[in-house]
Amino acid sequence: GTGRDLFAKRKDGTLIPVEIGLTPFHADDEALVIASILDITERRSQQDKIRLAMDAASSAMVMVNDFGRIVLANQQACRSFGFAMAELIGESVDILVPKDMQRRHNVYVSSFLRSPGHREMGKGRTVTALRKDGGTFPVEITKPPINAHAGYDLMNKIINITARQASKLQSASINTRLNLNNTQ
Repeated sequence: GTGRDLFAKRKDGTLIPVEIGLTPFHADDEALVIASILDITERRSQQDKIRLAMDAASSAMVMVNDFGRIVLANQQACRSFGFAMAELIGESVDILVPKDMQRRHNVYVSSFLRSPGHREMGKGRTVTALRKDGGTFPVEITKPPINAHAGYDLMNKIINITARQASKLQSASINTRLNLNNTQ
């Protein structure tokens, strides 16, 4: 049932989410299976709360495993990058990085995984993200590592800074005009 939602029916007819484990064995030349059924109602409830919290975030959030694959994304990430959720999950994070920056990005991520810690990407330089339609936009990325079972996952908080950059350019332009008027 990997990747599928499985349900068991209680005596009263209600359905509950379950995980089912099957263990084959032989006894007296007969092939048998032990079925373990685990009620995962509480786990599912907690996962739903986490999903609601992530989707309420105003920033795009994309979790990437140590193989560079997207394992989790929120709705803001889907809106920001123009992908459906199913198009993001399981894909390489490179689909969000412009082609000319992918090699450098992979070096940064490898370096980060060798020495994980809370970091911000893009401070003092321009970091660009890639949309599904091929368009790009400037971003700031915060990468707190999450110690996962077999390594580190990276929860990337991605902030589109297009408006901030436009505001800075507008302020600089106004300041330049004011300085020119004051010197005349």
